[in-house]
Amino acid sequence: MAKTALEVLKCPQCGGDVELDENQQYGFCKYCGAKVQNTNFKVIKGEVKIVGNPTVQNFMKLAKRDFEDENYGEALENYNKVLDIEPDNWEAVYRRGICITKTTTLGAFRMEDIVKGSKNALKIIKEDDKLSKNIDQIKIDMAYDILMSCYSMFKFAMNHYNEFWELDSSAPEMWNREASVLDAAQYVATMIEEIKNDDLKTTKSQESKNTILMSSYDLIITCCTAICKIRQYKNLDTYTKTWIKDEYRTNYVAIYDKYVEKIKQIDPNHMIDSIQRTGHQGCYVATCVYGSYDCPQVWTLRRYRDNNLAKTWYGRLFIHTYYACSPTIVKLFGKFDWFKKIWKPKLDKMVIKLQKEGYESTPYDDMNW
Repeated sequence: MAKTALEVLKCPQCGGDVELDENQQYGFCKYCGAKVQNTNFKVIKGEVKIVGNPTVQNFMKLAKRDFEDENYGEALENYNKVLDIEPDNWEAVYRRGICITKTTTLGAFRMEDIVKGSKNALKIIKEDDKLSKNIDQIKIDMAYDILMSCYSMFKFAMNHYNEFWELDSSAPEMWNREASVLDAAQYVATMIEEIKNDDLKTTKSQESKNTILMSSYDLIITCCTAICKIRQYKNLDTYTKTWIKDEYRTNYVAIYDKYVEKIKQIDPNHMIDSIQRTGHQGCYVATCVYGSYDCPQVWTLRRYRDNNLAKTWYGRLFIHTYYACSPTIVKLFGKFDWFKKIWKPKLDKMVIKLQKEGYESTPYDDMNW
């Protein structure tokens, strides 16, 4: 750091520091209280070397301590104090974004701040020759931090939905929150993909680049499947189905397919959750009887629908007729035990017959037809 000239005014009686009055004519010693005329000051001249701002260092120490203790509100205050003094302190810029996200509320779900903080910090780092040499290490460490926050925020949103799912507003609120988690997870995936060194590991957990990358892909797929899943809410004495509009669903299905392909390129045997590709759920009676659209019996029936009935005009006519009538039938009678007792033996017999004919009972994604 550069040297700077320094003039210090000293009390002639005790040698303490002197503070000038408003008119700069008199001074008062901070230690002995003596009033000193400006002609009697002792002036000490010299050069000092500025080695750093101890105030910034103190605020950073406090912020890091609070951050590590997960006191994110207090950490945020101290990072803000650092940035008031050093606006280009990249670590404060980055961790400030994490703290804002960590202190988010359901009313103000601030997932985007963690991404903004990372982007702004990386911009500062790229402009500093010393820091930019380690940018890949910084990126993978950031990716790990952001990914961990994504997981916690995903659970935060889902826990709230699971508690209040009967309200008609719960599903749309959950979709919006998980969409913001999805955006952050995609940012992590892109950041990791830019790293060329496959042997690089995170500083904290020593996890490899590939592990972080696959984790980000898995979370992206989890978000897409959660958003596209058909939900329910309670309307008076009935349970009404709700799902996102197909114009939005198409986007999430496309993202899902993109990252499924990326996963298969790395690990063809990796287990991947299936996604609900359409909001117009079929097999209403079977879903009512077996309790789920995703279960072995319904998977078999859905395969039969797509690979057999849907291939002929009369099969498609039956499907459309069934879809037109069965939702109303299930809505009227599906809550009664006698309805399920009537249909279950018939469906069981049909499922067994279809499985013998080769229709599998493994997880299945519906065809578009």
